[in-house]
Amino acid sequence: MKRIKKARKSKLLTALTFSAVFFVGCLIFSMIVVPGTGSVKAVNSRSTHKALTQTTFPKNKVPANLNEAHEALLKALPQNIVVKMKNGPEEDMADYYMSLGTKIRNEWGLKQDSRLSRYFTKIGVTHPDDMSEIILDTFWLKLNGKPVPLKEKAKYYQDYWAGIDKQNETIEVKGIIKPSYPLTNKPLSNK
Repeated sequence: MKRIKKARKSKLLTALTFSAVFFVGCLIFSMIVVPGTGSVKAVNSRSTHKALTQTTFPKNKVPANLNEAHEALLKALPQNIVVKMKNGPEEDMADYYMSLGTKIRNEWGLKQDSRLSRYFTKIGVTHPDDMSEIILDTFWLKLNGKPVPLKEKAKYYQDYWAGIDKQNETIEVKGIIKPSYPLTNKPLSNK
């Protein structure tokens, strides 16, 4: 009887170990292989990450609009990063959302009532993540001499959040779930 229990325990441990190793392997593979290309690529190298984390924007100098934001990025970012952004494909700008995008959101007060957040709110973009994504995506367009379709970008995010708001209304009406946090792009009140 003890032998059977020991054999079952051993098989279970082997299965769990294999599952854990397989999961970790898949996780690592999914972080390295760029979706859609089938190629392996270092998305944000250590040197790029270090350069971005050391990038500083002038204190108390929040841009008032998109053009000023682009100018501030040109002044603050190391030249090699600007060249890398310019020479890379447009979709690679998404690689900067978590690093540089977070720095932009924090240092330019996109989560607060800053000049730049008011500018975006006036054009209908009220979520800080969307604001920083627009800044980065249009920065690539500007670096490459392409037109900046700001109204279309704003409309994309408005439509996205309108769909989320509609889903939340449907969920609440059906009584399935009542979120304890706002799943919306509507500005938070200061009350």
